[in-house]
Amino acid sequence: MAKHRSKIVKELEPQNVDGVTEAQKQYYNSLGFRPYLNDHGSVVWLSPSQHGFRISANRRIPIYRRIFAKRIPQPALKRKKRNWAVKFFANNWLLFLIIAGLMAFVLYYFTYVY
Repeated sequence: MAKHRSKIVKELEPQNVDGVTEAQKQYYNSLGFRPYLNDHGSVVWLSPSQHGFRISANRRIPIYRRIFAKRIPQPALKRKKRNWAVKFFANNWLLFLIIAGLMAFVLYYFTYVY
């Protein structure tokens, strides 16, 4: 979509629009588009949602309202707090599993094989 939009001057009747064939007018009407005259003098076909967006986008917000806008405070997110031992085990579980397997192997080797 274009970043800079022209202002909508007035809404036109589909029968009064020149430069568009009857088939195109019927097609645009079937899609729900309406013809509007913009400030450059050309006809644009917009849906009701596009027309509303153009009207709201063309409103200028004064600079003092943008600078001194009220900030809506957002609630702080609560973090899930866990015990330090649980966090340590959760981060190093693979290392503990390898050490436990190695100890089981050494215990088996010294008791049955040796």
